[in-house]
Amino acid sequence: MTDRLRQASGIVLHRAGDPRVYLVRRNPALRFMGGFWAFPGGAVGRSDRGGAHRVEGAPDELAPFLLSAAREMFEEVGLLPFELPETGRRTLRERVLDDEDAFIAFLEAGDRTIPASLFRPVARLITPDFYPIRFDTRFFLVDGERCCGEEEPSVVQGELVDGAWDEPGRWLERWRRGEILIAPPVVLMLEILQRRGLDGAMDELAALGEGFERGRIEPIFFNPAAQLLPLRSPTVPPATHTNAYLVGRDPAYLIDPGSPDEAEQTKMDEALEEALNRGVRPRAILLTHHHPDHVSGVEAARRRWNLPVWAHRSCAQRLEGRIGIDRLLQDEETIPLGTAPSGRKGWRLRCILTEGHAPGHLCFFEEEYGTLFTGDMVSTLSSIVIDPAEGSMVQYMDSLRRLIDLPVRMILPAHGPGTPRGRALLEQQLVHRQEREDAIATAYRSGTVEIEAIVREVYRDVPETMHGLAALNVRAVLDKLIDEGVIAPEGES
Repeated sequence: MTDRLRQASGIVLHRAGDPRVYLVRRNPALRFMGGFWAFPGGAVGRSDRGGAHRVEGAPDELAPFLLSAAREMFEEVGLLPFELPETGRRTLRERVLDDEDAFIAFLEAGDRTIPASLFRPVARLITPDFYPIRFDTRFFLVDGERCCGEEEPSVVQGELVDGAWDEPGRWLERWRRGEILIAPPVVLMLEILQRRGLDGAMDELAALGEGFERGRIEPIFFNPAAQLLPLRSPTVPPATHTNAYLVGRDPAYLIDPGSPDEAEQTKMDEALEEALNRGVRPRAILLTHHHPDHVSGVEAARRRWNLPVWAHRSCAQRLEGRIGIDRLLQDEETIPLGTAPSGRKGWRLRCILTEGHAPGHLCFFEEEYGTLFTGDMVSTLSSIVIDPAEGSMVQYMDSLRRLIDLPVRMILPAHGPGTPRGRALLEQQLVHRQEREDAIATAYRSGTVEIEAIVREVYRDVPETMHGLAALNVRAVLDKLIDEGVIAPEGES
C-alpha cells in the first residue's frame, strides 16, 4: 500500500438563492466508488499542472487544482465559463473527454484564463490511509449561474451515468432510506450543508479537513448501517489496519476493536465520544474471531465503555484466560438493533457462522441495507490466508457459498474499504479460489509436489515477500484435495 497522494479536485455546484447542490452518479462498473453519488470532480492531470498559468488570481499551489476543477466541471457536467456556440461546445466537450490536453489547447488557442474568483475553496480532504488509493482533494464552491449563465448541467454516459439537483437534506433522506449510495466524504459534507446552509458551512468544512490531517478518525459511512473505524494494527500485509465498526444506533454494537496501540485506541475513543453526542448508544462488543489484530483492543474498550463482550463458543475457548466472553453467540442468532435510520422498526443483525479461516468465525449480516460485516472471510485488499494449523479450505469454501446465498448489497470487511459489489465480490473470491485449487492440483499431478515449488509455479503474480503466506494456502488446498480423494498423498499412488 502506497502513501503517495494523488491530487484531485471536487466541485460543490449550486445556484445563488437555491439550497440545492448537484451530484453525479459514478458508473457501477467502476472499481473505485462505482455506483456512488458524489460531487463532480476528478484527478489533477499532467496538463492541469503544466497549464496552471492559465488560472488568473490563484496562488501557485492552488492553481493546478482549480484548473482541474474547471476542466472536470466541463467534462462531467458540461459547464464552461466561456461563451461558445452549441455545436462548438459539444465538439470541444467530446475532444476533452477523449483527451484532457484538449482543454489546455482550447485555453491557449483563445488566450483564455480561468478566473479564480469563480471557484471558492471550501475544504481539503485527504483520503484516510487505510485505502489502497488515496487522494488529496480540494473542493471548490461554484455558483453555476454566475460561472456559466443559464446553462443546465448534463452528464455524458461513461464514467458517469446520472446527475441531479437536490437539497442536502433530501439527498441524505434518500441515502438513509437505502435508495442510493453516497460517497463517504460527501455524506459528511452534506450533513454540514444541511445543518449550516451554504453560507454558514464554510468555516466548518474548512475545519473538517484540518482535524483529519491531525489524525482524527473521519466519520466514514459507506451506508447508514455502520460507521467504519480504521485502526492501525499488527496485521497481515498488504493490510496495515483492522477495521472496527460501530453498527446501529440505539442500541449499537462495536465489532472487532483490534488495535493494541494506545494512540489508535484513543482515536477510537474520540470517535465513540462523537457518536455518543449524535445519540448512538453502544451496548456490547461483538467479535468475528480470536486473531490478535481483531481482539487486542477489546479489554481497553471494555474498561473504557463498560461493555460486555459477545462471541461464538469456539472463539471464546481460544481466548480463555486472556479475554472473558460474557455471552456466547449462536449461528443464525439475531441481535435487535431497534429502529433503522430509514425509520423502519425491527432492525436486526444476524450471526452467520463462517468457519474455515478460524474456528468460531462469525460474519454479521445487517438486513435493512444488506450489509455484510465479513471479518476475515473476504478482504478488498487481497486474498485471505487459510492456515491449516487452525483453518480448513473445505470449510472456507463452504462458508463462501453460504454467504453468496444471502441478499448482500454492501460488504464491510476487516481489511480495506467497503464495497457495494456485495455478492459479486463473494462470487469472484470463490472463482479465484477454485482457479488456484485447479492450478495447484495440476502442478502436483505433474510432479511438482514440494510446497515451495508449487508456490513459485502457481503464485507468480504474488510478490516473493508474500510467498510464505501463499505456502499456507497451498498446504490448505493440498489437504482439501487429499481429503476429497482428488490427489493421493506424496509417496502414494
